[in-house]
Amino acid sequence: MKKTTKIILKSVSMIIVCLVLVFALLVAGVQLFGLKVYTVLSPSMEPEYKTGAIIYVKQVEPSELKTGDVITYLVSDDTTVTHRIVGIEKEDGIIYFKTKGDANKGVDNGRVHMNNVLGKPVFKIPYLGYAARFVTTPPGMYLGIAGGIILTVFVFMIDFITGEEPDKNKKGEKKNEENEDSTAVH
Repeated sequence: MKKTTKIILKSVSMIIVCLVLVFALLVAGVQLFGLKVYTVLSPSMEPEYKTGAIIYVKQVEPSELKTGDVITYLVSDDTTVTHRIVGIEKEDGIIYFKTKGDANKGVDNGRVHMNNVLGKPVFKIPYLGYAARFVTTPPGMYLGIAGGIILTVFVFMIDFITGEEPDKNKKGEKKNEENEDSTAVH
């Protein structure tokens, strides 16, 4: 019974560790591949990008963009927007984009300067943005750190919890068994 409990606890803890690692890769690890992660906070691009989704944005040259492309761009130092290009204007070698959210009735006010374009969304994962946003805010961050510590302690304490002693040197036990067999007289 104790051995079964130990196997179940170890399996559950390993599944949780794997899920946490996959989540971390999806939220932060993709930056290694040149992608930036943004959470969709408004319904302006629904149904293409639903509120709560995570979008992965790849940097592109503004000259490669065309009408109909979706871009993510800076509106201010701390605000990004993802909308569709509905017009392109060029003035003195500078490209400006007119944009509109798919769910919005009108075109956005102002133009997007080419230097404010962060890139094009290349794929999305629905609802993952809620979790990503939560773990990047102070309460979620603290809970995530505490959860990680608890999970780490739990993984190392499974033997103690199940009441079993940690496995001893298996090779030594096996060697002793072989020696006993070789010295036995039949």
